[in-house]
Amino acid sequence: MYTINTKEYRGILGTKGTPTSESYYSGPVSKSNQIIEVDVVGGSWFMESEWVKLMFHDKIYSWNTGEDFHLCANARKYAN
Repeated sequence: MYTINTKEYRGILGTKGTPTSESYYSGPVSKSNQIIEVDVVGGSWFMESEWVKLMFHDKIYSWNTGEDFHLCANARKYAN
């Protein structure tokens, strides 16, 4: 996963994801072979190790809700 540290792909990479503005799903189900920008990444996460602690920056609302959404929202809010 060498692309994680490039300017073009600086962000959380994962195996599936969805943008919040559309009802489109990218990943194994859509058989997408492209790297695209989405708002929520799930399945598995590949990111800078410093960003892992962002998941715990704000109190999580509930462990029954999406931890993937919580991580992605905090990364967008706090990551530089």
